[in-house]
Amino acid sequence: MKNPSLEDSRFPISQLVTFKFFAGALAMFEGKFSLAEEDLSYAFRRCTFKSHKNKRLILRYLIPVKILRGKMPKDSLLKKYNMSEFADLAKAVQLGDLRSFDQIMQQHQDFFIRSGIYLILEKTKILAYRNLCKKICMISQRPEAKNKFILDLFQRALAWLGVTMDIDDIECILSNLIFAGYIKGYISHQARCLVLSATNPFPPLKDLKI
Repeated sequence: MKNPSLEDSRFPISQLVTFKFFAGALAMFEGKFSLAEEDLSYAFRRCTFKSHKNKRLILRYLIPVKILRGKMPKDSLLKKYNMSEFADLAKAVQLGDLRSFDQIMQQHQDFFIRSGIYLILEKTKILAYRNLCKKICMISQRPEAKNKFILDLFQRALAWLGVTMDIDDIECILSNLIFAGYIKGYISHQARCLVLSATNPFPPLKDLKI
């Protein structure tokens, strides 16, 4: 979908905001999250401050997109627009707290489904796995093997969070993280361990093509 020239004065700002909102929503559902963030951010910025309801509607889509791209919403923004449903979820993603993530998704399931964002928010769980993996690797790093981590470490961490998972499933999740670019490294099947890249093993999410 091609955008009209945003600087073209023939288009009233209200129409441009509406266009950008729907274009951003479409991009989100098509998995084009960078484009979705761009369009929805424009709609939010240019939407009149008097239209609190419309700004809140834009944020329902913009916040999940930003979380997917590693940009957590500020508490002040969530309080201003009464969107506390996202506060604990963003925190769970940031901390890699899978148990809390599942609880929050269940607690606010009806709201997320009605808003049409439940499946989008489910995608943010992969970031929770990434952040948990990063924490485990930082805590468990050994001088003699700085970039090698046995898969049992992840299994024990998940068990501590109340998540039961066998080694094959853990290996599958880590492989998906590597394939998607969230982690740089590889799985050593013979040693049953994760081998991280010596340089920048956890690339900034803003640098990924999401």
